[in-house]
Amino acid sequence: MKSIVALLSIMLLVASCTKPNHTPEGPTDVRIRNITDQDFNNVIVDTGGGSHNYGDIAAGTETEYYRFEKAYPDAEITVMINGEEYTTGEQDYTYATYIGPDKITYVVYISNPALKKLDVDVILEGPIDDK
Repeated sequence: MKSIVALLSIMLLVASCTKPNHTPEGPTDVRIRNITDQDFNNVIVDTGGGSHNYGDIAAGTETEYYRFEKAYPDAEITVMINGEEYTTGEQDYTYATYIGPDKITYVVYISNPALKKLDVDVILEGPIDDK
């Protein structure tokens, strides 16, 4: 019985001491903040390290975090506003620097209503949580 308890204790100790699986590239936890007075529908975000549909984001609110393999300061974000598509446009990540293993918020706003153009500011929130 003592050997079973000792073995289980050692296994628990080893499991609790493992390092998180982080690289300089990521992962990155990303949330979206809608600072416009318009509701966003079908919000699709491509960070260069994956794509995720955040669903609907009401005016002046933000989403929960979603973990991407990696993310860059510029993201391709597409939303529907009153049945019309607005976008940041396709991004070129060729020479971009990734954000790394941090939590960030993409603050999204309409930069040109006539062209249905979105723009994004990035807020670094701090290191990611490993739960």
